[in-house]
Amino acid sequence: NLDGQPILNIDGKMNVQFTSGSGGAVNLIINAVNLEFKEFGEYAIEVAVDGIQVGSSPLFVRKITNSVGQ
Repeated sequence: NLDGQPILNIDGKMNVQFTSGSGGAVNLIINAVNLEFKEFGEYAIEVAVDGIQVGSSPLFVRKITNSVGQ
């Protein structure tokens, strides 16, 4: 969000194993029931490993307008 403050922090440990010489991917499912975005706009989903940011994806919260009949 605009102020740069987190709206949700999740700390935990995860064991990821890769086979020799190949990359990999991990699906991460987060149960964020009742997570409230107080403003429309751009947010970020950031992933850190051992305190180092290793990835980021944008998340856009937009107002849905009903254009039926207009």
